[in-house]
Amino acid sequence: MLFLWVLTMTKTILIADDSPSIRRVVSIALSSAGYHVYEAVDGQGALDILGRKDVNLIISDDYMPDMDGIALLSEIQKNQITKIHRLLCCCLSWMRMLNIGL
Repeated sequence: MLFLWVLTMTKTILIADDSPSIRRVVSIALSSAGYHVYEAVDGQGALDILGRKDVNLIISDDYMPDMDGIALLSEIQKNQITKIHRLLCCCLSWMRMLNIGL
């Protein structure tokens, strides 16, 4: 239910996932629901997009090459990118979140 609430509050969504099929399926679903969607293959690509575009929600895989979801979150916090309203990390275990202080 919380996931649906978050989506109703957003207009622009960034998907960061190294799997082309996952990005495509999620992008099609969100685009057909009326959201504008950006896609990135890893955390660095997501940061590049965030440097140029306003994003309301990031849906990120945790395990990606080059820069994973945790490193992406750390960079967002370190660089104080405040225009992001929500971040949803998929496949992130609660134990890993506790270990990094989320």
